[in-house]
Amino acid sequence: MREGASEVEVYVEDRVEKSVIIAEDEIHSEREKSEATMGVRAFLNKNRGFAAVTLPYQGKICHSVLKSAQIQESDPGWEGLPQPQDILQVDDICDPRIKDISMDTLLELSTAISSPVPDITVNSARLTAITSTMYITNSHGISNQYEATKCYIFISCLHTGGEIPAMMDYAVSRQLDIPIDTLMEESCSLITDALQTRTLQESFTGEVLFSASVVNQVFMNALAAAVNAENVRRGASVFRDHLNAPVASEMLSIVDDGRLPGGICSAPFDREGTSCQKTELITEGILQNLIFDTYTAHFFDTHSTGNAVGSAMVEPHVGISNCLIQPGDTSIDEMLASMKKGLYVPGLSGGTDVTTGSFSGVVPHGYYVEQGELVYPTQALISGNCFSALSAVEMVGCEQKANLEGMYGVPLLIDGMTIISR
Repeated sequence: MREGASEVEVYVEDRVEKSVIIAEDEIHSEREKSEATMGVRAFLNKNRGFAAVTLPYQGKICHSVLKSAQIQESDPGWEGLPQPQDILQVDDICDPRIKDISMDTLLELSTAISSPVPDITVNSARLTAITSTMYITNSHGISNQYEATKCYIFISCLHTGGEIPAMMDYAVSRQLDIPIDTLMEESCSLITDALQTRTLQESFTGEVLFSASVVNQVFMNALAAAVNAENVRRGASVFRDHLNAPVASEMLSIVDDGRLPGGICSAPFDREGTSCQKTELITEGILQNLIFDTYTAHFFDTHSTGNAVGSAMVEPHVGISNCLIQPGDTSIDEMLASMKKGLYVPGLSGGTDVTTGSFSGVVPHGYYVEQGELVYPTQALISGNCFSALSAVEMVGCEQKANLEGMYGVPLLIDGMTIISR
């Protein structure tokens, strides 16, 4: 701790990443990378400085950080770094099988990444195993560390005829239990069906059944931004005036749980050393809470929810840990059987404006549904607003799927969606 600073925080991440990259059904390369990084924040009263380096580092980082603080404007909202508190361990976030995995074992696992269907190839894929150790200390006496693992796969399958869009999918886990065979079978099934694609007879307004992965893509990013206290503070959240008011269908309940056993982004403490926790965000459609780091908690006169995020290379900021839509008790098949006229959307090529909630995109491997039956595979355009759509949820599915950012979506059946024929 360099003399002259009123407060100092040091955060270190030691990371080992092993990957196998596949292209055109063959192993293209294997990569192993070890890297330790360190971020240092120092404060001269209400002036903040920050610097990040890759270790080992021979320079004078404390001098650089303090010099940065001296030229920054004073922040009247700064009330100090967090104080020490009890930190409890989280179950099932470190799998010794991933921690000790060899490249030979990873290569052996990657042999399952192959198409079981003739004329369908794996045009690209990546299987990655990561072990990370995080350390944090600050001048108030915080001194903690934890170790975590993660394994994920991304695949892209393509029909050799070239007329069908590629099908992309993913899976992620804290454990070495990635369902490669299931991913391959589901992707190949969608591509096989797509060979029989027919054009929608008309554009219409109807029901859309979004898969869990599409819910992560379209809805969860926008929800994460909307419950972020920093966005509310800046007036950039559609939820800024909606605390304790309805923001979604009463069928929806959403939590942020940084202590979820085996959760993709679970941890004992956050990027500032504050204990992670479970926060009820939306309960039966009512907005109950926001997520806070230490800075925004002071601004709103409350406590941090343990939602400071970021790597060692960036300053902490507010973000989700594990953001989960609570699953319903209805399967995909049951949801399909309930539909009168609409579209089943397993995947979407498009995006969402997380500030306004507006979204649009191409459904490359969709299914036209009528009277509870998958009538034929089709392609279509869909558009809407995810925040208003959340108020029109008719059914909540039971199959939960996580992505790398810690978003846990479930299938959602939503009425009143714009479906456009291509």
